Amino acid sequence: MRWGESRNVLRDGFIVTIGQIGSAIGAVISIRILTEALEPAVLGSLTLIFGIVIFSEGLAVNPVMQALLRYYAPHAKADRLPTLRAKAAKILKVGVLLLGVAAILGSTGYGLIQDEWGYLVVAILVSITLATDSALSTELTLFNAANRQRPLAIWKTVDACTRPVLAWAAVAALGTSLNNALLGYVLGAIVVWVMVLTFSKREGLCETNPCQFGAQDDVKRALLRYALPLIPLALVSWLSHWSDRYVVGGLLGLEDVGIYSAAYGIASRPVSMICGTIDTTIRPRYFEAVSSGDVKREDQIFSMWVVLISGATAVLMACFLFLSEPIAKLLVAERYQGGAWLMPWVAAGYGLLAISQVFASTCYAKLKTRLLLFVESIGAVSRVIVAYPAIMHAGLFGAAVAVPAAFGVQLMASVMVWRIISYSGEGSRLREVPRGSIHWMKS
Repeated sequence: MRWGESRNVLRDGFIVTIGQIGSAIGAVISIRILTEALEPAVLGSLTLIFGIVIFSEGLAVNPVMQALLRYYAPHAKADRLPTLRAKAAKILKVGVLLLGVAAILGSTGYGLIQDEWGYLVVAILVSITLATDSALSTELTLFNAANRQRPLAIWKTVDACTRPVLAWAAVAALGTSLNNALLGYVLGAIVVWVMVLTFSKREGLCETNPCQFGAQDDVKRALLRYALPLIPLALVSWLSHWSDRYVVGGLLGLEDVGIYSAAYGIASRPVSMICGTIDTTIRPRYFEAVSSGDVKREDQIFSMWVVLISGATAVLMACFLFLSEPIAKLLVAERYQGGAWLMPWVAAGYGLLAISQVFASTCYAKLKTRLLLFVESIGAVSRVIVAYPAIMHAGLFGAAVAVPAAFGVQLMASVMVWRIISYSGEGSRLREVPRGSIHWMKS
């Protein structure tokens, strides 16, 4: 990689690191506040609701964000960002509206049948969160695509800190309950979104009035063609990352869900933070290299990506292996500290997942999103096959061991798919890659 580009990567990486540290601080605040304020059973219930929000965003928001990130560079060069943004916004509105209406109608029907209206309040709060997060994700994704790492880092930090603080304020003011904690998170999301609109220069807006969008249909088709195969990923991703909480809740109880979730959040967050820093810095450059057809630069960037992620995850696994108990004493309330022994297993699993996601990123870059579905499905099926019997026979220990077992299988699948993409129709280019690049991995 050229020195000028390497310097830019380091600069952007430093800025992203600051943002990720801020986000991690917010996550720590969140865990500490919630474990101090809520009983394990209430935290377990809140965790299951968060799982529903994550699943909904996987259906309606995340596929469009991936498409927006992938198509940003060519549309920026063609001066068509307003078109890209407008069509992505329309697709988002339809998906979010359908999910919100379905949630409210379903909870209303349940209330009429069972005379229990608590779920309607939850459905309304979840729908508001989904709508707000879709708008906020659009702004942050465009910042990332435009390599505007400073505002991205700032607003991620603000978001991570604002939501738990307002959740604590809501619980303190209105009482300790599930709905009050959820209300605080919703208010936090709205506050951050309004702040982004007020204080940041947004990407892809029309500079003229009225805006001339030009050829919109081809943009919409491209976005949908890219995003639609990613929608089933919501289910398989949820199975990989969230299904074990529901199994724990069904077999062991909500209190165990709370203890498991606290340990899981602490162990997975540093891995996600550091690997997210690397991914956020490198991914846009990798996509740009692929879009421009610069094979040499593409392979150099990818090689650096793999090495950085692998080294970072190895260090983090070692830290949790030897320091899980002091970390638990520092970051969670005393009644949750018994779950410290779960952390090394979760950290190991997320390390394998982080490496897997680097190889799977070639599916995004090469427009092979159906193969990405295959990789994620392998991980989801492995998680389900391993987790249920493991939890049934070994309790929380079984749930913890299932994390690295399933993500290890997913890593093997992602490497296999990466090799298929590398050789499919592009094998001749490997002879042109200089020795010392990613070529050695394809041998």
